Amino acid sequence: IIDTQREKNDYTEFNVLSNIDYKFTDYLTLSVNTGYTSYSEDFKRQFGAFTYAFELAHTYSSMDPYGAKTASRIATGQRLNNDIILKFDKNLSDDFNLKVTTGANTRLTSSSSINVSGNDLTIPDFYNVSTRTGELIGGEERILFRRQGVFAELSLGYKGFLFLTGTARNDWSSSLPVQNRSFFYPGAGLSFLVSEAFPGIKSDNGISNLKATFNITKSGNDASAYASKSIFFTPTGFPYGSTTGLSQGSRDTDSNLSPEFTLSKELGVEVSLFNDRLAVNASVYQTNTTDQIVPINTSLASGASSILTNIGEIENKGLELDLKGTIIKTEDFGWKLGLNYSGIKSKVKSLFDGVEEVSIGGFADAEIVAKVGEAYPLIKTSSYLRDPQGRVIVGDNGNPIKDSQNRTQGKTTPDYIVGLNTQLTYKNWTLYAVADYRTGHVFYNNLNDALEFTGLTQHSASAGRQPFVFPNSSYSDGNGGYIANNNRLTAGGGNAFWDEYNKVKENYVSDATTLKLREVSLTYDFSSDFIKRAGIDALSIGFFGRNLLTFRPKENTTTDPEFNLTTGNAIGVGTQAQTPPTRQFGLNLNLTF
Repeated sequence: IIDTQREKNDYTEFNVLSNIDYKFTDYLTLSVNTGYTSYSEDFKRQFGAFTYAFELAHTYSSMDPYGAKTASRIATGQRLNNDIILKFDKNLSDDFNLKVTTGANTRLTSSSSINVSGNDLTIPDFYNVSTRTGELIGGEERILFRRQGVFAELSLGYKGFLFLTGTARNDWSSSLPVQNRSFFYPGAGLSFLVSEAFPGIKSDNGISNLKATFNITKSGNDASAYASKSIFFTPTGFPYGSTTGLSQGSRDTDSNLSPEFTLSKELGVEVSLFNDRLAVNASVYQTNTTDQIVPINTSLASGASSILTNIGEIENKGLELDLKGTIIKTEDFGWKLGLNYSGIKSKVKSLFDGVEEVSIGGFADAEIVAKVGEAYPLIKTSSYLRDPQGRVIVGDNGNPIKDSQNRTQGKTTPDYIVGLNTQLTYKNWTLYAVADYRTGHVFYNNLNDALEFTGLTQHSASAGRQPFVFPNSSYSDGNGGYIANNNRLTAGGGNAFWDEYNKVKENYVSDATTLKLREVSLTYDFSSDFIKRAGIDALSIGFFGRNLLTFRPKENTTTDPEFNLTTGNAIGVGTQAQTPPTRQFGLNLNLTF
């Protein structure tokens, strides 16, 4: 069956970058920076038919035959980003320097697509919708988005070691309701170059540079296109003959949706030592995001499955460390090593008035939630009843008893991430590698859930499909206590038992820890007089491999925890609707004229 299921996608992208500067005076410059991207996509689905050459009698189950089907989609899109910037840079005196930047930004995005599909094709291996039986299925989509912004930055420098900076920006977004389309966010920062203020602390065998910074900034963010508008779509079965029909979308909208804001406070120290052979950057920060734009799950009785709205306040506190060193440096050979650490703690400070918990995605029995006073985000799943010692409670038949409520299994973002990168150079060759380790979080392994539902996991056959003692279980002693279960077998070990087991999703929550070799590359730089004579400033060719190795805990036997059901806030919910994680290999050719 797998060999008959194919999807092909041809994607073409064209990019143009333009930078124009005009200098009115030695201290006043006008810049126009423009980026334009256009793309086209041609998608084709080819699913072959499934039929039986013969059928066995008395099978436990079987799959219904189906006909061949095909689908096609053609999509195009454009993105334009333009900045007009006026820059003023002048020494006011021997001690003071003033830099002022003002500008306007325009971002335009548009896309359109048309799709058609047909089922039960009449000609084998000919995937064309004209050979379908039944109605032609199709749809059309067009998206337009615009954001306009004005901004300014002022920086006052004193003797080249003390700098005070202020920023301000106002955006207008087409994706927000008219009354909330305009949003303003300022910022300020102070930078102190200690080694410039006190040059006596610098030495070849000690400090090369020392800098301290403090920043407090506010940033604003809008919603995606049409997020504040209710949509209608053509449901399955329509048009029916000459009768057309529309159905309201499953997501409701907040008519007063407002932009989300993040207030950030950061204190940082940068120091380099031994003629810049060793550099250490450290920062602590706190961010408070208010009115975060999040889809909230709702009761289907409301007519919608979710509503996109603003929720209260989420606070993040973190520590970031970055260590870079040149281990060996000779005329022909060099070795650089980098180590970084990022630790973060996230907490929900508030939601709606009187609301302590909201579901923001996932499934009914494996949901991602935000809960006041707790880490964010959390995953809650259907669970077992447990005794005070944490053991699973089994009934008289030996089967575990399901809890009536979903229970918290942990948070879905890592406690910390440690990264390592290294670069080896020998003459014109450069070998580069980067890896990282992340831990302290969990995820719902939907792929393992699906495999177990069909009885395809090794775990489901671990007891030989026979009754067994459920691990780490107990049963009631009839007096309010519990007895360790050593002899009460499950009611069965076949399909009926594993169907019930499959309904409890805590069984599929796994440790999301990973150690990944993200990338390895080997590059050769053709820096020679011959290239210069050919009118080429630089030429290099390189080979790379990405996502090369992933090490996971033993309990995670099937998938990469970074593959999620969504790219939004509901991270930590895996999906079986994905291709397996793949290694990528490629070639880079860089020319500079």
